[in-house]
Amino acid sequence: MKQLLLFSAITILLFSCSSKEEEKKSNMLPPLTAEIPDVLKGNKQAEDLIVKGTDLVNQMSETFEELAIDAEPYVGKKEEDLGVMDKINLAKIGVQFMSNMGEFTTKMALMEAEAAKLESGMTEEEKTALETVHENFKKRMEELNEKYKDFGDKNAEAQ
Repeated sequence: MKQLLLFSAITILLFSCSSKEEEKKSNMLPPLTAEIPDVLKGNKQAEDLIVKGTDLVNQMSETFEELAIDAEPYVGKKEEDLGVMDKINLAKIGVQFMSNMGEFTTKMALMEAEAAKLESGMTEEEKTALETVHENFKKRMEELNEKYKDFGDKNAEAQ
């Protein structure tokens, strides 16, 4: 009987955690797909760069969205109204976010250097195609900015 009760408790706990995670992700922007322009198909370096860039943008996007979700319960609260555990949780959220951003910045700088090197041997048509991919990455960041432009603004939430 104890085993059945323990099994039931674990099952309920796992189900509630997974359903919260699914709910959390259901409101996130969908991941970008790596679309290789026809003119760049067959250029292994360009294809790899586009796939890596897409993966990085998706990771950044998810990190921003998770930050918004995790920090949302604390928006508008004064520091003196937060308990010790709230402050610890906020610090943890901030440290994780800054760590991820540092990692993303490093990867982005390496990718930009790789792209510049790759572009030096490309035709104008290939450069234009690669720039189109880059514009899609920028568009995702703009979508995030638009989605969260009023995040934490109590006046916007009241409207």
